[in-house]
Amino acid sequence: MNKELMEALDILEKEKEISKETLFEAIENSLLTACKNHFGKADNVKVEIDRKTCDFLVYAEKEIVAGSGEGAFEPERFVNREEFVKMLIGALNISLTQGKTEFTDVDGGAWYEAYIAAAEKEGFVNGNGDGSFGVGMKISRQDLAVMIYRAAGLLPESKYTVFEDDAQIADYAKDAVYTLKAYEIISGKSADNFDPCAETTRAEASAMLYRAMKNN
Repeated sequence: MNKELMEALDILEKEKEISKETLFEAIENSLLTACKNHFGKADNVKVEIDRKTCDFLVYAEKEIVAGSGEGAFEPERFVNREEFVKMLIGALNISLTQGKTEFTDVDGGAWYEAYIAAAEKEGFVNGNGDGSFGVGMKISRQDLAVMIYRAAGLLPESKYTVFEDDAQIADYAKDAVYTLKAYEIISGKSADNFDPCAETTRAEASAMLYRAMKNN
């Protein structure tokens, strides 16, 4: 907690009759201007001050999920496996290389090749048992959980309450699902069911990835 700033704002509010919210906004705007002067632009920079602790948070926003060609987000559209890999690699700022992938269904030169190759190199994806990645397939909730779990580098959670549909969760995904559940990165489709094989919407994938980034 920034006690000195909190006390100063209390004094200004009392003696100058300036609301504390107005002071917070003025400080945030000043910091934003300073960032713009230093970096030349601040279009993607946000400055926030915690109203309870007076702690500062300065961060840069980045686009992880692009809209459609018409600019629509399409929150209810289901996400393909290669689309989510692109979201994941973008969120982690992992550089793309010219490396090739061994997956049999990844076409050389396709827009997704470099993203899948990067994810494979980092150990985020293993593909299917037949040597394919699953290009064009909608990503299931449990497979999405596995990719986020590997990317976040979390240790398996040993104590947890299982979902009622635990028997439907693949063995390879259980550590991921329940560890992300413990970190409140994922939740069930209902209070007691995870629905592991259900396809994942863009809104769901974006929310899970956002929570993972906040925890990481």
